Amino acid sequence: MTTQQRRPTLIATSPIENTSATGGRVQGARCHGNGSGGRSCSRTVFTRTQLDALEERFRRQSFLSREERIELAQEIRVTERQILIWFQNRR
Repeated sequence: MTTQQRRPTLIATSPIENTSATGGRVQGARCHGNGSGGRSCSRTVFTRTQLDALEERFRRQSFLSREERIELAQEIRVTERQILIWFQNRR
């Protein structure tokens, strides 16, 4: 692969939903069957702004209540579950 053909670096964190490096949703990024009865999920790609907010919040507080997760999710426009999984993975 040449330098011009390289894909942008993505910051993958957790299954659920995919977003592009610019924060847009990627079509068809939900979990789906893989033909052998198992489930295969796309990974979430957070924007730099979202990651900065997550890292800052984690630096101050490594455990969030449900209400705090909901509030943060609304602020950075991701799901509560994505916040939950990101914090679990980060710990």
